[in-house]
Amino acid sequence: MKKIFILLLMVTSLVACNPSQQAYNELESFTEYLENYSASFTDKDWEIAELEYSEIIEKIEANVYTDEQLVQIGKLKGRCAVQIAKYSINNAGKALNGILLETEGFIESLIDGLTDDKTEN
Repeated sequence: MKKIFILLLMVTSLVACNPSQQAYNELESFTEYLENYSASFTDKDWEIAELEYSEIIEKIEANVYTDEQLVQIGKLKGRCAVQIAKYSINNAGKALNGILLETEGFIESLIDGLTDDKTEN
């Protein structure tokens, strides 16, 4: 997956001559990459994606854009935020499930412990 993203970045780098357009193209490619492949990302893939996103945003912020371009950049950032939110919600769901399972085991052991005490008396 990372190879595909790098290839996309290389192509957009060759097409774009000025830094502001290049940064915009990178954000656009990255957004499409997230939308197409993030469903199969591992935690490590997400770490890499977050670093790449931060680097692209730094490039974006180092340039000046028209109002229309800023609207488009905002849309791209929003699309990225949706993908990141999906990942975060999924992770939160996994964590909550783990907590619920631990709680279930804890309650079962309490009940077993209390039941054993009653039968011993």
